[in-house]
Amino acid sequence: WEDRDRVVLSNGHICPILYAVLAERGYFPHEWLGDLRQPGAHLQGHPAMDKTPGVELSTG
Repeated sequence: WEDRDRVVLSNGHICPILYAVLAERGYFPHEWLGDLRQPGAHLQGHPAMDKTPGVELSTG
């Protein structure tokens, strides 16, 4: 996608705010936020491109 905004979150441990924004923008259901950092959940302590919609690159 050309001409789009990107965010690089270098300190991945602050990802809860990113998750809130992604949920608000419709990348995944708000209900996922309640499972943050639980075993097997989509949303972990660092963004994971293979588990979290809207995350294109894992950092942290």
